[in-house]
Amino acid sequence: MSDSDTRGEPGNAVRTSTFTRPDGHNITYHTVGSAQHPLMLFVVGSSGLGILYHRLALALSTRFQCVYYDKRGFLPADTAEAVVASQTDRLILAKDNADDAAALVERISPKRPAYVFGTSTGGTAVLDLTVRFPDIVHTAVLHEPITFSVVPLSEMKDEVLALYRNLFFFDDQVQGYRVFADYMFRPHSQATSSALRKSLRRLQRRDAPGSNSLETLTMPSRTSTSAQAFNARQGEQEAAAMLAYKLDVEAARSVRGKLLLVRGSESRDWPVSQAVEALARVLGENQKVWELIGDHLSFAGQRRVATFAEQLVGLLLFREDDGLVAGKERKSRL
Repeated sequence: MSDSDTRGEPGNAVRTSTFTRPDGHNITYHTVGSAQHPLMLFVVGSSGLGILYHRLALALSTRFQCVYYDKRGFLPADTAEAVVASQTDRLILAKDNADDAAALVERISPKRPAYVFGTSTGGTAVLDLTVRFPDIVHTAVLHEPITFSVVPLSEMKDEVLALYRNLFFFDDQVQGYRVFADYMFRPHSQATSSALRKSLRRLQRRDAPGSNSLETLTMPSRTSTSAQAFNARQGEQEAAAMLAYKLDVEAARSVRGKLLLVRGSESRDWPVSQAVEALARVLGENQKVWELIGDHLSFAGQRRVATFAEQLVGLLLFREDDGLVAGKERKSRL
């Protein structure tokens, strides 16, 4: 293991550490906040780099020992150039990311269950973590997780699955991301449906997969010349891999008391947030979807991070006080 001290915002020390998993994978993680606080582990989505949570970690560090890290299969942000063949025979699944998160919790907080926050495909990994390792999770915050296996059949679901299956077959990464963002990150409508179908028809590649089965997903072989380009392709492959995630509904129901389902107040009508509503329905017992300020990634921006962190802490306190009304004096457990 190696350790070093770096700086985040002025006055906030960020400690960087590395350890090696039994399979040889190195996990580099970044910590801010006192070890006397409960652990809040952040699991990033398909961008792959934990720096997405840097501002949120700083904002929460007065109440939590906050830890974020780069996901398996992604190159560190400071990698200048990397000539690497994109993985073609091995999809990194929610289970793999959940296993890495479990290893971090057990390493950093072995005697105290952790709070774990994940957004998008990171939320999928956190859900899998909680289902399979419930004893190490205190509360799992699932912020718009990608769990479309529980979404009822609909035209929108067909479109989402088609988009995810074909995402990594766009030759132009910028074009592929634009098609993804124009559909997933705006209100669903006939116009967005038509635009997506038009884009996918233009793709017209014979090697594009025809179903969402893992057995039929074949990753296109490409060589990337930079870390940024490599990570973009890894993100596309991870997005495709999420199609393979099938939630064990009964197991999830057994841990629903640990699950905090969240979406953005501005993204409630976006396709990317539809799965969390469906997840709440299958969990049953009036499972609620809470709303925090902003949209799918507002917590990462400087303008809203303080409000997002304040609302998140308030929601956690509300839950832990068994539903005491907002504003009533309470004893903090955080």
